[in-house]
Amino acid sequence: MNPTGTRRGFLTACLALATARAKSAGHNPRVVLHIHAGGRSRKTHLHIPERTLRASPPLVLALHGTGFTGEDMLDHYGWAAKAEREGFVVAAPDGVPLHPHLPSNLLANPHIWNAGQLDGKHAKRAEIDDLAFLKQLLGELSIKMPYDPERVYCVGHSNGGAMTFRLAADSSRKLAGIGMVAGLMTVREP
Repeated sequence: MNPTGTRRGFLTACLALATARAKSAGHNPRVVLHIHAGGRSRKTHLHIPERTLRASPPLVLALHGTGFTGEDMLDHYGWAAKAEREGFVVAAPDGVPLHPHLPSNLLANPHIWNAGQLDGKHAKRAEIDDLAFLKQLLGELSIKMPYDPERVYCVGHSNGGAMTFRLAADSSRKLAGIGMVAGLMTVREP
């Protein structure tokens, strides 16, 4: 049996179940999506306002800064409230800890994005391809929860801003716009 097909089928069933539950009594706009990418399970926090269930809504990828999580982007940075007011879906994935084999910790082992800034000192983390993960996430979401492909945006804070720059440089045709706060762009010598 094809494990990728099995995972996709399971993901489709989970999103369908979440949508069915949302349409019944008491809509819960939060869904946690697990995607297997690059040999590891990656978590994305989705906020799906009820009014976006019947249309192809805009999609915003919200990338956290070093030490934070996708859930922080939804709650502390206000993206869930903004999505409710404006009628778009937010996908806020979690980065991977700096030392991926150890549990995450805000100060000692923070979640980060590999935006091109990692060097030999962090070789294990540098091997994790966050760009491939984000592209896979967009693909999975387009199948499981159709969004408007002409209205896909990416925003990021700090290290998430750097990853936003990297995604835009690589996949500019897939993004309608980007925004970042305190982000840097890593450039290698030409």
